[in-house]
Amino acid sequence: MSRKRPTPRHPRIAVLGSRGAFTRDAVAALCESGIPPVALMIGETTAPDAPDPIPVEVREPAAAVASAHGISLIRASNPNHPAAISALERMAPDLLLLACLPCIVTRATREIARLGALNLHPSALPRFRGPDPVFWQLRAGLRRVAATVHIATDTVDAGPILAQPWLEVRPGIRAEELTSLLVRLGIRALVKLLPSIERRIGDAVPQDESAATRQPFPGHQDFRIETTWSAERAYRFIEGTRGPGIRFTILRDAGELEIERAVGFGPPSRAGPTRERSDGIVSIRFARGALRVVPARSRQNSTSSSSSNPKVDMSRMRDG
Repeated sequence: MSRKRPTPRHPRIAVLGSRGAFTRDAVAALCESGIPPVALMIGETTAPDAPDPIPVEVREPAAAVASAHGISLIRASNPNHPAAISALERMAPDLLLLACLPCIVTRATREIARLGALNLHPSALPRFRGPDPVFWQLRAGLRRVAATVHIATDTVDAGPILAQPWLEVRPGIRAEELTSLLVRLGIRALVKLLPSIERRIGDAVPQDESAATRQPFPGHQDFRIETTWSAERAYRFIEGTRGPGIRFTILRDAGELEIERAVGFGPPSRAGPTRERSDGIVSIRFARGALRVVPARSRQNSTSSSSSNPKVDMSRMRDG
């Protein structure tokens, strides 16, 4: 009678991330795959002044999902601090997974785990390295994007690649949703590798540095749109990244037009480069196609020019 082989044990994973949705979705996807992390390390936080306590699920979605699944939560503003390293060592992880961790993890921290550290990045590396890749991919109007699971090294987003699954991008998808889809796609790819993860790490493919691109955090100037784009690209960008306090400026031959949102795109009108409907929607001709937009409301008693954006909270972009 043959003896049944024991089921291979999955590596013990500790997730290092931030308080927001990116890390939350990574932890949730691992739990849903039947491989909950042994620990989640996130940065320290203090609640803002408020008359009533702010629910943790609002303030810290990553901490909330850890609590819901009974995952040990470690708070450390610096994962490379000796106290943070000691806390992780007590959890005895086989593998560290970096999921929107806003700092570099040193070799000493990575070597806590027997298998080292992997990073989950929401772009097809080596393209779109940097802190907000989803924004830049939406700005580029990409129709197809990828998540990358790669070995964490001393250089951010540059380690050898283990997996890179792809995803079709539907027009108008919001950055938050696209980020969540990419995170979950990357986690599913990682889970498939876990039974042979040691060999897979050894076979990881180095990135092509000649194809590497890196973008910074977006600035106000990055919400300016040229009519040399296609209308579809403009639509994907505007609808993907719009939000409170954000206005886009379309640069036309007739001058600049500040808008709040796009409502559609299609073939250009024969009526000319720009036309306005009775419902206030403006159609603007682009190099390919026409974009239908809602112009921004005029600001009364404002000393700022029509081409300037109000202060934009870029922190909302970090987690998609």
